[in-house]
Amino acid sequence: MAIPMIAVTNASTCLTDAQVEAVLPALQKQVTDDFRAYWDLDCTLVFGARNQQLAKGWWQIVVLDNPDQAGVLGYHEISSQGTPLGKAFAKLDISNGTSWTVTLSHELLEMLADPWTKWCAVAIDNQIYALEVADPLEADALGYEIDGVRVSDFITPAWFEPTEADRLDFKQRLSKQLEIAPGGYISVLDPTKGWTQITAKGEGGPKAALGSRRCGGESSEEGCGRRVQLNDGLLLLPSPAHAFFGLLDDDAGGGEFGANRVGFRVLFGGTRGFHLLDFLIDLIVGRCGGTDNVEK
Repeated sequence: MAIPMIAVTNASTCLTDAQVEAVLPALQKQVTDDFRAYWDLDCTLVFGARNQQLAKGWWQIVVLDNPDQAGVLGYHEISSQGTPLGKAFAKLDISNGTSWTVTLSHELLEMLADPWTKWCAVAIDNQIYALEVADPLEADALGYEIDGVRVSDFITPAWFEPTEADRLDFKQRLSKQLEIAPGGYISVLDPTKGWTQITAKGEGGPKAALGSRRCGGESSEEGCGRRVQLNDGLLLLPSPAHAFFGLLDDDAGGGEFGANRVGFRVLFGGTRGFHLLDFLIDLIVGRCGGTDNVEK
């Protein structure tokens, strides 16, 4: 499968085009040298002028001033053209004293791992987690430098369950599976309550929309539903059955499941993959509950 072309566009007033373009080599190095080694994912980053027409199928990350969702420094979604779209809000980062390059790196890595904002992983505790690879180590202090540019740390597949990976996160700050660093969080699917935020202190804390980077412990007022781009529009999916139906729809949002996708193997690989498949069958036939109808 061809690696995606991702245009990074500056639509902010607080940064110049030159400032944004200057960080792309470091981000490219992070993806190609660091991230690909553990997630088997890569991309080609190019700087795109603000009014530049994107080639068909290209992805995009836009650097903006202020968020259109309260309290988030960045998030990723599906564009009106059906391609992955990331947003990083540099002015809010700067005003809060947080790093806009960490936010840009965070959204880039999470968009690569879960481009259609609908993929999940079954972990060693047999729970289902959103495939958000930067959230458990979200704090700027946990990032690292590449050629003078601060970027986000990220978890590896071994964070979810044992693999051949030699570490749980790239900078080896975590010591056990499913550990969440202070300031980080992850979304886990509760069969009775839907998506639930888990922090270093346990369940609870401020909620953030899936696919987003939170603002200094604040978060979006949006619910914790998982957004899935289905053929008939954008739906908020609060129940496990809905989430899995969306996830199993290979045509949803134009996504593909390839044999080389680490995220795919995390979801279905190994013993727990078969447990998940059994769970899906139970959901489909209605034995596990949570199968209320999707409203269209």
